[in-house]
Amino acid sequence: MTVQLIYRKAHDRKLKDGSYTRIAGSWQVRETRHANHDSKMLRHDCPTCGAKIRTVKMPNGGWVHYEAEGGLQNMKHPCFYIGEDMLHRKDPHTPDMFDGL
Repeated sequence: MTVQLIYRKAHDRKLKDGSYTRIAGSWQVRETRHANHDSKMLRHDCPTCGAKIRTVKMPNGGWVHYEAEGGLQNMKHPCFYIGEDMLHRKDPHTPDMFDGL
């Protein structure tokens, strides 16, 4: 199977009510014209961190990206699933559920 990893840039999308929403950037898998549809799995390197990845084509369409080494083969690769525009800190408006203990 021949696939190409492309990066879809973050952009704004206009909604029906006229307001805008922010779409986060993400990696996508695109099949090239000479794709062999018999194979449903591909092993390659992550374009972001260089780790080994196993990309699997799902039966109802779409792709899933798993870690390819060690015992982590059922764990999704984080570079493809964490939004780049998301903050990695606690939201100040979300209370801690253990504060009352």
